[in-house]
Amino acid sequence: MNGILGMIALLLDINLSSTQKDYAQTAQDCGKVQITLINEVLDRAKIEAAKLELESVPFDLRSILDDVLSLFSEKSRSKGGKLAVFVSDKVPERVVGDPGRFRQIITNLVGNSVKRLNSLLSWLQSFYLIKLHSRKYWKCAFS
Repeated sequence: MNGILGMIALLLDINLSSTQKDYAQTAQDCGKVQITLINEVLDRAKIEAAKLELESVPFDLRSILDDVLSLFSEKSRSKGGKLAVFVSDKVPERVVGDPGRFRQIITNLVGNSVKRLNSLLSWLQSFYLIKLHSRKYWKCAFS
């Protein structure tokens, strides 16, 4: 798969029409997704065999969060949502852990949230509607 991605990268470096460039970019993006899926399957096998080893290196947590949110921001916006992240000042600039696994977990969480954004927004609208129309009940039940 890495060989295929390398060849596509070379292809993208030559003078292509906009349509050809779009096709090559799509192929490259799909290849990157395939590598991610392959790695996840391999990781699962390592977990089941108790052979998964985690890295322990310093990394910038905020940078990874920003990168992941930027991947999903357009899709979220197209569904009527907005992604934002807040990291407390108490969290150090650099943390020690496995940045690849952290990115994988955050990507899965954000991706699943964005996939279900329409149903979440619908639920929130219903929630606010119930809250507005039953204020007396709301205070009794949750005060």
